[in-house]
Amino acid sequence: MPGTNQHPAHWDEAERFLPERFDEVMPTPFAFVPQGGGDPTTGHRCPGEPLTVRILSETARVLAQLDYEPVADTSHDPTRIPTLPARGLPVRVVGGR
Repeated sequence: MPGTNQHPAHWDEAERFLPERFDEVMPTPFAFVPQGGGDPTTGHRCPGEPLTVRILSETARVLAQLDYEPVADTSHDPTRIPTLPARGLPVRVVGGR
């Protein structure tokens, strides 16, 4: 994601993608480790991850079965993070399977 972990005071060549800079680094228990940092039962992972993945999967399944259309202006600012329509994305369900 642009703008994340790119401060030149903290990183040499901060704008370059150099994952090897972490090869010899052992994180502390309080270090930021993105999801994917190891086995959830023994590593630094969110204990709520399995439930979150299940909820997202079920939500995606239900939403994929609906037919809907936007009911407002969907223009957005692509430089904003997260990039969303200014008034959200109101939709109207027009059918479903």
